[in-house]
Amino acid sequence: MRSVIVPLRPQRVGWLAAPLAAVTALLLAVLLRPDQADQTRIKGDATLLVYRDRGGQPELLKSGATAQAGDTLQLAYARARKAYGMIVSIDGVGKVTLHLPERDGEAARLVRDKRTELPHSYELDAAPGFERFFLVSSDAPFSTSLVMEAARTLTARGDLSRTDSLPLPRGLEQTSFLVTKPAR
Repeated sequence: MRSVIVPLRPQRVGWLAAPLAAVTALLLAVLLRPDQADQTRIKGDATLLVYRDRGGQPELLKSGATAQAGDTLQLAYARARKAYGMIVSIDGVGKVTLHLPERDGEAARLVRDKRTELPHSYELDAAPGFERFFLVSSDAPFSTSLVMEAARTLTARGDLSRTDSLPLPRGLEQTSFLVTKPAR
């Protein structure tokens, strides 16, 4: 009996190339996309950025990050396409604080399409629960008192929800950012 050696043909894998490339592209898109949890986008193009001072080193926080009373936060905004804006916060006891501009009056003129830090940092107080920051912007000038009143209205109705938007008139867009504070 005589043995015959038959060379093995490598199997064709060409038919696998297209689906494999599609799956790889999908995985890369999911893994490399910007983190959508960075902030709550209610409406608007601008991004609200919050940094925590860690011994002279800034740490970029994600919305929902935990912070402690006494932590120093630096607020900034980026990608503003609207001409005017302001930043206000509400804490867990309903206190409303104006951050930008520094005084009540007309909304600040925003620097467009550039990351811009506010001139002063902000130290978290001992109010429990959370601190929620809102960036409100518009193409037209608007009064900061309008937004401050909307923030007070939100807190006055006992709604210290971490997700509700400010009750603002048309033409004003808002983005929010949540910092949670654990109970002591």
